[in-house]
This record gives sequence, structure tokens and C-alpha cells, in this order.
Amino acid sequence: MIGRYKLKAVLELCRISNLPTVISNCTAGYLMSANIINWDLALIVIGASLLYSGGMAMNDVVDAKYDIKNKPDRPIASSKLTVGLSAAFTIGLLVSGIFFLVLSKSSLLWILALVVSIIVYNIIHKKTSSAIYVMGLCRTLLYLVAGYSFGDSFHVLAWAIVLGLYTAGITLVARGEDSETDASKYGYVLIYLPSCLSVYLILKGDSIDVSVLISSLLFLFWIIYWFLSISSFRSFIYDLSSSFWVCRWVIYSIRS
Repeated sequence: MIGRYKLKAVLELCRISNLPTVISNCTAGYLMSANIINWDLALIVIGASLLYSGGMAMNDVVDAKYDIKNKPDRPIASSKLTVGLSAAFTIGLLVSGIFFLVLSKSSLLWILALVVSIIVYNIIHKKTSSAIYVMGLCRTLLYLVAGYSFGDSFHVLAWAIVLGLYTAGITLVARGEDSETDASKYGYVLIYLPSCLSVYLILKGDSIDVSVLISSLLFLFWIIYWFLSISSFRSFIYDLSSSFWVCRWVIYSIRS
């Protein structure tokens, strides 16, 4: 029973419920470059998942004092795990993640940049609102780690940048949910960027893929619909829209 109790606390520490977004980002980025699935993708997914989990563990370590007062249900704050043990998990997960990504033949430059971005975000995220852009940078680098080294670098770079800005936009909107601040309005603009880039690339090409064009427009209208009809959608929009976008991006990468 004690073992299961600790395991549950570790899984909660690493926020594994968010791993599907990491896996989908890696898969989409990789397929945009490689167009085939092999063991490199498996290594990338494992490595990126370990880095993400390590980053989440570090987040709780850095925020331990804050969580005791404001989030007493978190593993460290509730004394399910100690700070020392959580720090050990952080180091082990980050090192293991780097190991698997190096084995996948991903660019060492992007791997190190991702690790540094994770560490920087965790250190500054409670100190400045600009940390959301570092969070977005982590998503951008995730795409670059997954796909930039394997083929069509231009499209991977373009989508990686847009995904990072989109992530920052989601956070800006969520933070401004109860107020119409300039920051939240700016977030709305960032959320629309994927649709804009998609339509641009489709129209710029020699031929128009109708299915991808329609899916892009549907996503655009879906965002508008939720903005107009549901004020509390911010909490679930990212997970739902991420799944939709992965499907569309994979179709785009295979057909382009």
C-alpha cells in the first residue's frame, strides 16, 4: 500500500495527465519531416516525456513554499513526497530525457536549448508574467527537437514558432478570463495564428488540399464560436484543440 501511495504521488508530481499533448506534438513535428514512423520517433517521445515530467517535478520543488500556502494538495505541500526526493526525481528524469533524445539523433543544440528553457521557466514563472513566452518557447523547441533534424526544416520551424505563440496565447486568455485586458486581447490574436499560417501555406502551394483547408476553417470558426458563447472554455480549450490540430498537421505533413 505504501508503494502504491508513493507511486500515485510521483505520477501526480509529474502531471502525467498532460503527456498526451507532448506525445502529439512530437509525433506531428516528426511526421512533418520524416513522413514515416520508426524507432527514432519512439525515442523522441520517451525522451520528451521524461523531460516534461522532470520539468513538472522541478516546478513543484521550486514552488514548495508557495504550494504549502496556496496549493496544499500538491505532493510536496501535502508531505506525500519530500523536497529532496522530488529534486532527485527531477535530476533523474531530466538526465534520462536527454539520454533518450541523444539516442534518437535529434540535434544536441535543440535538446540543450529545451532543457535550459525548462529550467529557466521554472525559476522565473512566479516572478514575471513574461514567463509565459518561455513556456511557449518550450513547446516550440519540442517541435524542433522532434522534427528539425530529420527533413523539411522550413515547415517544422514555421509551425514550431506558431505553436509556441499559440501556447502563450492560450495562457494570456486564461489569465484574463475575468477581464478584458490588453494582454488577453493579444492572446486572442495568438490563438488564431495556426489557422492563419495553415491557410497561407495551403494557398501558397501549387495545389489546394480541400480537406486541410476545410479543417483549418472549421477550427477558426470553432474558436470564434466558443469566444462568443462560452466564457469558461479556457480551462479545456487547449487539450481539445491540441488533439484536433495534431490530426490536421499530420494530414498536412503526409500530403505535402
